[in-house]
Amino acid sequence: MKCMGGMFAVFLCAMAAARAGVGTQQDPYSIAEAMALPTGATEYWAQGYIVGGRYDNFKSPWAGNLGISCADADSETNVNNCLQVKLENDGGRTNWGLAIHPENFQKRIRFRGFRDAYGGYPSFEGIDNADISEAPTSNRPPAMPA
Repeated sequence: MKCMGGMFAVFLCAMAAARAGVGTQQDPYSIAEAMALPTGATEYWAQGYIVGGRYDNFKSPWAGNLGISCADADSETNVNNCLQVKLENDGGRTNWGLAIHPENFQKRIRFRGFRDAYGGYPSFEGIDNADISEAPTSNRPPAMPA
């Protein structure tokens, strides 16, 4: 991120760049932050936009409901910038899978799972339907450190 403008603009830009989620439900990781996590059983919260079906399916009609690709931008089409969210058969597939619900495309969602690899790409797995919800899309001001 390149900060330009007056001193106040540079300060706000630096604050935005320093702003990062901590992996909780109230303060989830961004998709880029979640992709950088080590694999393992520790569960974290992350949020992003649904930009496609699983890693091999970015265009409608979507072929399946096994997973969705999530990104920090709702227009992302590069799989290398996406976190794969593996949907389980407990309602996650039927509620969030794009083959059944194409209207979920570009929705911003929040989910909890553990970092793994799905189809050779970074993923969150172990997500049950109770751990997925639509996230508000309004802009939040940067939080000041306590």
